[in-house]
Amino acid sequence: MLRGTFFSDYDKGQIDALLVEGKVVTYIAKFIRRSRKATYNYINRSGSLNTAAKIKITSRPSKLTCKERRRIIRKASKSVLSARHRET
Repeated sequence: MLRGTFFSDYDKGQIDALLVEGKVVTYIAKFIRRSRKATYNYINRSGSLNTAAKIKITSRPSKLTCKERRRIIRKASKSVLSARHRET
């Protein structure tokens, strides 16, 4: 199976600089025109800046706000019935 080219020193420097700025991995991969997987692998394997802990993991935003979540928990904990017996 063919392998791609290695990251140049310039690319490695760009990845480290963009991580320090707080950019997400998807943005960095598009910026340097490499795959996300290759970028993740470089970040996880290079421990020079301990950048693996700085990766922002973006996920789907929650449909519930924090306020709504608290209200649901309060309402469920105040009732006598369990979630199985609750009809509404």
